Amino acid sequence: MKRLILTSASGFGLHGAGLADLVIHFCFRFAWGQLPSPDELSAYLGARSEEQGPGRHWSDYARPGSADDEERQDLSLVEFCEAYDTIELWFDPQPNDQLQLIWLLETELNTASRSWQAYSSPTPEACFDLLSSNLSALPLLRPALVELLEELPSGVTGLGATEMRMLEMLA
Repeated sequence: MKRLILTSASGFGLHGAGLADLVIHFCFRFAWGQLPSPDELSAYLGARSEEQGPGRHWSDYARPGSADDEERQDLSLVEFCEAYDTIELWFDPQPNDQLQLIWLLETELNTASRSWQAYSSPTPEACFDLLSSNLSALPLLRPALVELLEELPSGVTGLGATEMRMLEMLA
């Protein structure tokens, strides 16, 4: 039985643990800063093209577990995964990990698709609306979204949660 683990950067230690035949890490930083374009994200998960530089394809962060894996590295992630009997998703509750998870599941799970679309929106209203919907399919997503939204400037003070905590510590 071939086993694959998909994880975030926080799962780097899984390589040597012997828990799977192959571990693939995703290193995009979604929680802060500008999001990669939809084309860049699609290319990252798609079949490798000659134009893609280092770090621009999912397989750049996978250590092939077998010769067969090495031969198949240029496939899209979905095509590559078809050779595995079990695929596990290991993502921590931190916001960036949860965002990576909904991005990966966007085409496979309605909740993830709605969540990624909301997070990709240019303004946070869609994320606030998402909090009032059923997110039970992704139980760690709600607290991650709340944590991210709390970082937005308050309408009263103009400060986010981190700035407020810093002021409280100084006081």
